[in-house]
Amino acid sequence: MIFIPVAFTFYLAIYLLLSGIAPGSKNLIIQKRRKLNSFFVALTHSSLSLFLSFFSYVSLSGVSYTRETTEFEGLVINVIFTQNTLGYLLYDLIIIGFLFGELDQKMMLHHICGIIGGYALYFDQNAGSAAILAILLTENTSPFYQMKHVLKILGKSETKLAKVNDIIFIFLFIVIRPWITWFLAYNILASELNFIVKINTILVYSVGVLWSYAIICMVKNKFWSKEKGILESIGEYKFFSGCVLAFISIGLPYIIREYYQVGFLHFRFRGFTFI
Repeated sequence: MIFIPVAFTFYLAIYLLLSGIAPGSKNLIIQKRRKLNSFFVALTHSSLSLFLSFFSYVSLSGVSYTRETTEFEGLVINVIFTQNTLGYLLYDLIIIGFLFGELDQKMMLHHICGIIGGYALYFDQNAGSAAILAILLTENTSPFYQMKHVLKILGKSETKLAKVNDIIFIFLFIVIRPWITWFLAYNILASELNFIVKINTILVYSVGVLWSYAIICMVKNKFWSKEKGILESIGEYKFFSGCVLAFISIGLPYIIREYYQVGFLHFRFRGFTFI
């Protein structure tokens, strides 16, 4: 736990440093300048987590749901990811929330779920590899989301960089979250990992699908007809939509695993297990 105050100080120092040198910030009003700096700090946090997770994922030839957690994976999860995120969460709560009154509750909830899931994975001796892949699949959109807001605050939403950033963000969200991440969720449910890990996996996957649905609706309304269609109609039937989502994230994996006696669903190539 000693790394938490270090992480808090690190992110606070970045915020204070950016207050003087953030590109374009001197021409912004104080509220926008604070938001710009906070998004730069968030970008630093997400990029650091993804870089270390990717390095671990590649160096250990992909993912394993049964292998015992290595020392490096334990370090990434406990110190670099969980305690680093908790330090960032405290920074977000104290500086952005209490001091400036600009707390993003949805992002706070996202952090809290990540910490709970991270510790549950850390205390399962075989969960380290799955945790690393979970970070990659659920956090890969974060830098692009944060960059989107940085460009918006700087008045560069219509630039080529902003459009490329949006395309990558949308592609990752509508391809990885509802589809590829399902295989990770299935494999975790089919594994012998602990109960908290499995519940957290279902919740994170379900939230990702809901966000993907919202983004698909946004893209549809921007590039096609804005009249209410089947996508919007589905959203009105929340109970039915919830039942379908529950079946996809819980029922379907159970049927495949128990009724058809299917084990892990892996994607492998030359000894590298992608998922």
